[in-house]
Amino acid sequence: MCRKLCLKTGQIKSYTKYDDGYYQVGKTRNYTKGVGKVTDRVTGYVWEDDIDVNSSTKTLQEARDYCSQKGLYWRLPTRQELSSLVSYQNYNPSINEIFTYTANDDYWTDDTYEQDYDYVWQINFAYGTESTTSKRDGKHYVRCIYVNDAPVANAGIDKDVPEEGVIHLSAAESANIKNIVSYKWKHEESGQVFEGKAIDIEPYWDSENSYKGINHFTLTMTDTNGKTYTDTITVTVVSDDKKIKQTGQTKSYAKYDDAYYKKGIPRKYTHLDKGLLDRATALLWDDSNETSLDEMTWQEAKDYCRQKAGTWRLPTRGELSSLIDYSRYNPAVKFMTFRYPMKDKAYWSRSESKQQHKYAWTVNFAYGTESTDSESSRHLVRCVDANITSRANAGVEQFVQEGEPVVLSGKNSPGSRYIDSYFWSDMINNTTSGTSSVVTLNNLTRGIYQFMLETTQINGEKDRDSVQVTVVYNNRFVKKTNQTKSYTDYDDGYYRKGKNISYTHSNGGITDEVTGLTWEDVPANSEKMFTWYGARDYCRYHPPYAKDVWRLPTREELSTLIDYARYTPAINDIFTHTVSESYWSVSSSKANDDNAWHINFAYGTESTASKENAYHVRCVKSK
Repeated sequence: MCRKLCLKTGQIKSYTKYDDGYYQVGKTRNYTKGVGKVTDRVTGYVWEDDIDVNSSTKTLQEARDYCSQKGLYWRLPTRQELSSLVSYQNYNPSINEIFTYTANDDYWTDDTYEQDYDYVWQINFAYGTESTTSKRDGKHYVRCIYVNDAPVANAGIDKDVPEEGVIHLSAAESANIKNIVSYKWKHEESGQVFEGKAIDIEPYWDSENSYKGINHFTLTMTDTNGKTYTDTITVTVVSDDKKIKQTGQTKSYAKYDDAYYKKGIPRKYTHLDKGLLDRATALLWDDSNETSLDEMTWQEAKDYCRQKAGTWRLPTRGELSSLIDYSRYNPAVKFMTFRYPMKDKAYWSRSESKQQHKYAWTVNFAYGTESTDSESSRHLVRCVDANITSRANAGVEQFVQEGEPVVLSGKNSPGSRYIDSYFWSDMINNTTSGTSSVVTLNNLTRGIYQFMLETTQINGEKDRDSVQVTVVYNNRFVKKTNQTKSYTDYDDGYYRKGKNISYTHSNGGITDEVTGLTWEDVPANSEKMFTWYGARDYCRYHPPYAKDVWRLPTREELSTLIDYARYTPAINDIFTHTVSESYWSVSSSKANDDNAWHINFAYGTESTASKENAYHVRCVKSK
């Protein structure tokens, strides 16, 4: 039997073309830890693993006697058998970490050297080297083997599977299966049973069965005598990396960079009681006061997430990197995304390096860099919910000019393959807007609209998401600038074109009869200052959920108030609460999403500034 050659050597890093790390062929090692022993599920061998393995040395005869005294089927291993334990990616000792007791020294085999019968083969587990030694001289360590050729079930090693893929289960690498007559796989979470040596399961969940999150499948093999042999594999369904989110970069530094194209699914997050929901990926992130601020090793990070109440786990590299916003740094995460923010430090992912043993991928949220580090290093952790499901995604906030169609799209709802129906409704007017993934609405008048998308999955579960659409002034009417003096040919004072400026006190504010916009004019407009976020909130709660609610104006709308015949302030004198300082607009900068447009009413100049700056605010609503 090709028990040694069929096993992977354990080397995953390639040092030269065509070495073991280059090909990585062979059967995947799969061990199970028992009391004082380790079972190799590929070869069927059972190995001694107790304190005697590395506590004392023995002569060759003492080693043979020691193993035979352990009971029937126990003996000293052959050279080929013992060498099957060597993991060439490890050293000091060069053996899988599941073995607790191993000395960095020579171990006896029972294979005589064919060129000199007085010598026997030995294996040094410091580096996995094989050599011969005299049968008569010296003492070495011993690890006994148990071999009885009984079947050993092998369900495979635990694995991650993308949500859009297929769960493939195979018992093909089980040991000693010539007398096996049946194979059954039981999904422990649902109780569903599948038959076959190898099976594929798709989809992960439907109206009756659920395969999302963390799944346990138990393989049961039955032989001709009716005896059964079992093994269990854990399959974790993870986010599919095919979902490409926008990187967050809005400023273009070179042609064809991310900001040049701005492709991908727009970022959208919803705060839930349990955590932060990413509506682009359907990932639910831990965002509570229990979120760990401690740095820990990779294994400690995995255990920390697993032991949290609920179904939490450590995220994959792809999942964790989906949080990176490349327009930001220190930390490289969208502002105000988490209630308990990410630090500008490295965070563990569950993804191990494929090139370096005992290394795993980290994401450093100082600048969003990804790299591997030793699993013994200490980094931060942010857990993710294991149960990925489809979610409604109504899209991001829209500003649409009056007369243009409003397009509502739920196409970016993650897990759309499992969504059975879409239902759009106007929350303010309490009407149905459409029953397809994409709905086009025409002839909406100016104002704020709140649309709700409700999705129903094929298993009956529902989810909701809303989107705000603001229909704004479309600039089809050009007002006079009010400049009456001409300083050069063809300037505003030369032509004096446009509609005459006309304001009236009405509708709870000052109404511009040209644009139809009603403007706030209260002491707070000159006395209070807000960040851009605070300015939006100030206008939003004027009150909420009425069709003509107050809101922060767009840059174009705010600029219609500039009176170029005036300065300090450059606004019609009907407005009594204006200072010669900057006022926020709702329009973000297209060059840098961290900035927004503001207008300084000292002279009517327009520019961008950080949304964290404090400026004045004047709210607007439809007439």
